[in-house]
Amino acid sequence: MVNAQEWLNENYPNKEQVEIIDASGLERIKIDQPSELEINGYSHLKKIDLSLVTLHYRIPALTHLTIKNCPQLETVSNDKESQRVVHNI
Repeated sequence: MVNAQEWLNENYPNKEQVEIIDASGLERIKIDQPSELEINGYSHLKKIDLSLVTLHYRIPALTHLTIKNCPQLETVSNDKESQRVVHNI
């Protein structure tokens, strides 16, 4: 069984090259335990797409999302709206 952090690390290992993280791949894995996801150090990341995650509630065990050290991040989107990032830790 894979948790959300392992999925991110396996699917987006090249932190310096990633511009978009599409979390729809999380719907294909089974997460039975509470899982936290930290997106950290993606220097060219511009967008995080959580659309299918929130639309289909495929990750009920995703309890916490932390985003830090992503200086170019502009948008975090879900199924209903996009949120422009106004504060980047």
